[in-house]
Amino acid sequence: MSFEAFVLGSRLQQLKYMCVGGGGTKYLISEILTDIGGYMDALGFVDRSKEARSWLSYLDKYYKSHQSLDKEDSNALLSDTKEWMRIISEELKGGKTESS
Repeated sequence: MSFEAFVLGSRLQQLKYMCVGGGGTKYLISEILTDIGGYMDALGFVDRSKEARSWLSYLDKYYKSHQSLDKEDSNALLSDTKEWMRIISEELKGGKTESS
């Protein structure tokens, strides 16, 4: 496993726990999503990276830095995070990415 894949997995886990625990502010979640998008790009997961960046735009539009996500948005982000984890895990195990 590459360093980038390891860090991406770690950041996805952090995001997942923030969504479940509800303790993440928009600022913290945005930092993690920025990292996730960068590592997704580096690993060739361009479509997933666009989804992460879409979340960043949404958060910028509807939340202030210190605000926590509401329950509905937190659940939606958790669902997307789990899907990203599943897709990336399957593709890395198979040795391919979206751009392959």
